[in-house]
Amino acid sequence: MTDWTSLRYAVVDVEGNGHQPPDLVELAVVPIVHGTIGEPRSWLVRPNQPIKAVATRIHGITSKLALRVGLFAASVYTGYFGAASGILVLAVLTPMFERSLVRTNALKNVLSGLANGVAAVGFTAFGPVRWAAAAPLAAGFLLGGWLGPALARRLPGPALRVLAGACGLAVAVKLGLRAYR
Repeated sequence: MTDWTSLRYAVVDVEGNGHQPPDLVELAVVPIVHGTIGEPRSWLVRPNQPIKAVATRIHGITSKLALRVGLFAASVYTGYFGAASGILVLAVLTPMFERSLVRTNALKNVLSGLANGVAAVGFTAFGPVRWAAAAPLAAGFLLGGWLGPALARRLPGPALRVLAGACGLAVAVKLGLRAYR
């Protein structure tokens, strides 16, 4: 029989939302390598249905908390990477608010602007900046910020959803092809 301290494995714990069958709310993994417990990792997942009070009493996670953590993670991603972040933030904001897609998109633009503003201050203070590239980038952002809302106000909600999804898919394909060439 193999001694357990010579193995590499992971202990997994999941939490549900209290529905039958349950939707996943949290996934936690603790690696164990040669008998040494590693750094635990956990991820909050947005379930398809709200988290019931009975489940919240067990694990302490509410639907609002899961969405807020998702919005925080999307905002950090927006400030640092930016690629397709508008789609990501829109996907997190949509279930948080009972608003039209145009209003939710406007809120996304404000939050993305704030995330990018905080990131710009951080990058300027703590890292090298290529100012020659910053000017055309800023011009592109300003033009997109001016044209984007005008287009969003004129498109019906379903068409805007299809356009947003198609743009996100196009960016994912482009980045995937670039990464694996």
